[in-house]
Amino acid sequence: MKFTGERFVPERVPEQMILEHLHRYHLAARLAAGREVLDAACGAGYGSAILAAQAVRVTGLDLSAETVAYASERYQSVTNVQYVQGSIAELPFADASFDMVVSFETIEHVPEELQYRFRSEIRRGLRPGGLLVMSSPDKHTYSE
Repeated sequence: MKFTGERFVPERVPEQMILEHLHRYHLAARLAAGREVLDAACGAGYGSAILAAQAVRVTGLDLSAETVAYASERYQSVTNVQYVQGSIAELPFADASFDMVVSFETIEHVPEELQYRFRSEIRRGLRPGGLLVMSSPDKHTYSE
């Protein structure tokens, strides 16, 4: 998959950028132990694979068919992860399908009119007592 800067591809970026992205997933993996996890807007799939080291099952969801195909091929040896094409504004899963939802560096890309829908879909997809782990970049550090 060609690196455009839109989706993080670990093997194609500078080391400092790798550290900034991977540490989130390694922290979340500790929380994923024993859980069924949705990685919403999973991008190139590396984070889903990290989560799968601790989770019972991980589903990586991304809007891009190209990205889902790349992740599926790249991480095919990780047996408890699957990649699915779909929208975070309309999750293609039954209610209460996940114990944990992870979504890193996503919400700032979602148009404001869809942000409420995304949050509602997360709530719908989580089981009672489920956990949401989400991050967004610091505007002053990354945008200005």
